[in-house]
Amino acid sequence: LQKLIKNNTVGSSFSTSTRGLNLPVEGGKLTEEGYGATITGKRGDSVRTMHEGKVEEIILMERTNHYTVYLSYGAHLVTFANLSSVCVKKGDVVKKDQKIGTIGRGVTAEGKEYYYIRLAVYARNSQKQLFVSDFFKKK
Repeated sequence: LQKLIKNNTVGSSFSTSTRGLNLPVEGGKLTEEGYGATITGKRGDSVRTMHEGKVEEIILMERTNHYTVYLSYGAHLVTFANLSSVCVKKGDVVKKDQKIGTIGRGVTAEGKEYYYIRLAVYARNSQKQLFVSDFFKKK
């Protein structure tokens, strides 16, 4: 975990205890909801990796016509959901801050358009979902 958080100095923070960590959407705003998190941004914003990792899977969600990308970071699997496009493929090794896709569109109950991704973190060995803030806590 220390390797994952080392030198992350650009971007917004998850909480007061994790200042300075990269968000996958530059200038995005993060809101934790249960185990997962929503990161909002602007139309056309790039979604970037937070660390070096490997693309494990890419799934097109037919209902929304948006993609979910599964990236492994050592002992963790991170899902990036609601991407409108992707520019990586299964098996790719990605570098920190590499673009993997574009933020997806959503519509509120009131009909207002907004752009967001959903982020979730899992422990690979137990497949247990982790709180996003716990994944990034400094030791």
